[in-house]
Amino acid sequence: MSRKYVISLERLNRFCTDLFKGYGVTNEDAKIFAEALVKTEARGVKSHGVVRIKNYIDRIVSGTLDVTKDITILKETPTTALIDGNNGIGIVISKKAVEIARKKAEENGIGFVSVRRSNHFGAAGIWGLELSGDDMIGICATNSEPIVSAPTGKTRALGSNPFSITAPAKKYPHVSLDISNGVMALGKIYEYKRLGKPFPEGSWLDTNGNPTTDPNINPIPEFIMRPFGMHKGFGLTVMMEILTAILAGGEFGPQVSSVYRDIDKPNPISHFFIAIRIDYFRELNDFKATMDELIDYLHELPVQSGNSKVLYPGEKGAAVSEKKLKTGIILGEDVVNELLNMATDKGMDISNSPFEIAPDDFEEITQI
Repeated sequence: MSRKYVISLERLNRFCTDLFKGYGVTNEDAKIFAEALVKTEARGVKSHGVVRIKNYIDRIVSGTLDVTKDITILKETPTTALIDGNNGIGIVISKKAVEIARKKAEENGIGFVSVRRSNHFGAAGIWGLELSGDDMIGICATNSEPIVSAPTGKTRALGSNPFSITAPAKKYPHVSLDISNGVMALGKIYEYKRLGKPFPEGSWLDTNGNPTTDPNINPIPEFIMRPFGMHKGFGLTVMMEILTAILAGGEFGPQVSSVYRDIDKPNPISHFFIAIRIDYFRELNDFKATMDELIDYLHELPVQSGNSKVLYPGEKGAAVSEKKLKTGIILGEDVVNELLNMATDKGMDISNSPFEIAPDDFEEITQI
């Protein structure tokens, strides 16, 4: 049985920042890069956390992800902007796009920023939360390489095209929906493999297009995702392709190379970010108080046996994050070894490793 390691959020942030700097990322961008991934880990979304770093680094080393380029604003109005990411770091590009969208919303009530030629932008929910802040509704999405089948299909059709919609409340953490249009994110396969658990029925097809519950049946990048709700999820993924790639003039469908299988090719994906200033519609405190009323209503709904209450979107992630601020983040031995190997390759001193072996009774909380 492999070991588990624990590390504080602060130490993990510092380690990842130094690691990215070792691979040529500027200090400012490395901080943005690391912070987004650690925030994602803290919310229990391990599929989009530090497990992704190896792929990011592989793409930096291969030259298919350019850490030297800044964004270019191609078109701009008081409420909109079209950005070329110039094949830079998707997380850094997204941070800048969020800042632009919020600034436009602060000045004009709404900001809509469209991005093309970016790269994987991490967890959509992180950007939804940043867009929302304490005073706005945030909406964002990305397209991705084809991985989702059509409802009746046996092959990849379009990306899972995740999106997030986030709004603040008063006494509760944000209501924050963060979902892809597939049954399950590709990165979650790592967790199923690590935990030795079978997939839920109807989640994945194998390389031959046949349904499977075995996370070890073929290499992770070869799995084919099923759309959630069949025609409903597939319909949403088509519409997100339009709002991201088609609107931005970016690559779509089979034009997007694989982030895992095509390390030698750029992964030119597109995003959008919308910030909506709430007080352009109604008084902010009234809105947030009504949000609390909605949450209270959901919490008071009767539940089936064995359940404590109805959870609203984002509630579990906020609770997990609060707990991990105190207990730290747990990582598997394979992920820790990858991180330490990459650090060693760049001459980082790991003699005093920040990763400590977790006690056997350490409670692990994820959102698989």
